Amino acid sequence: MSDVVAVLDALHIQKAAYWGWSAGGAVGFAFVARHPERVVAFVALGADSKPYHELSVQRLRDADPLKGLQDFDESDEGVAVPPWLKEMSGSNLETYLRDYEAYTSDASAWLTWRGEWDSLPRIQSPTLIMCGSKEDPDREPEADARRLQNGRAIFLEGLGHIGAFLRSDLSIPVVKAFLREIGVESESF
Repeated sequence: MSDVVAVLDALHIQKAAYWGWSAGGAVGFAFVARHPERVVAFVALGADSKPYHELSVQRLRDADPLKGLQDFDESDEGVAVPPWLKEMSGSNLETYLRDYEAYTSDASAWLTWRGEWDSLPRIQSPTLIMCGSKEDPDREPEADARRLQNGRAIFLEGLGHIGAFLRSDLSIPVVKAFLREIGVESESF
């Protein structure tokens, strides 16, 4: 969060719309909760405001981290994972995961991180929570959105975590409509 504040300050931006995917969305929940004066709108794509479940963390611990997305099951995503993403994932993971103990410690930390679940009722910024329907078949973002003062949840049908990220042709129009609806105009879209 301090990095987000530092970037905004360096660019002399007082308020911004924040859009984060995956862990970037989790950081966004914390940022919006702790720095509401800096946020005009928040979009979380494939992000959770709650700690990981033990089973999810156990899967991370048991996985071979050096495989990255090389053997990724694309049927869970609803899209083909492009070669550039597989390659990038593998090379970044090899660099990061040379110390497997650091990887498993990082995965375990998610178990105890409370996120901003307890802060959701205090978040006033207009918030859009999006995820792929295959990513969260229990539709937990709907419960998150109800806990927010000004939240809503949208599901990108037939997509998983990475699929929702890759299908920007579906997510960008939803985000543009959300921002227009709350009165935020952006020339960068």
